[in-house]
Amino acid sequence: MKANPLLDKTEIGTAVASVKSRPHVRKFHLALIAFFVTLVCTIPAWAQVIPKVTLSLADTNKPADVAVALQIVFLITILALAPSILVMMTSFTRIIIVFSFLRRALGTNTVPPDQVMVGLALFLTIFIMQPVFKDINDNALQPYLSQQI
Repeated sequence: MKANPLLDKTEIGTAVASVKSRPHVRKFHLALIAFFVTLVCTIPAWAQVIPKVTLSLADTNKPADVAVALQIVFLITILALAPSILVMMTSFTRIIIVFSFLRRALGTNTVPPDQVMVGLALFLTIFIMQPVFKDINDNALQPYLSQQI
């Protein structure tokens, strides 16, 4: 009579040894355990109350309610148009072009990488535009927020 293969110690030892010899399987098991531990630890957070967000058109007697809504719309518009504003109204494009010419002049086609060049161009753009941003803040934004305009 043949023994049950699930209880055969030589086969179990072989299976354990094969799992130990494959580190990617062990990493997968550890990742799976970490996922389930994280899932179990976040269950109490699911019971928290989430605020209800609604969009409605209602009459109001307070102009401040309308002003807040318009400020939110204005902020979302600015965030959506920020990349095009950066490209069209600052020296960002010129700096990137100069960096590209410099990289070609040095004979390195991929060094520094494009991400580094964009980061440097953003830093230089902010540095160059700082007086303009300060002027906008002093003459437009602060008087608006203090309701002088």
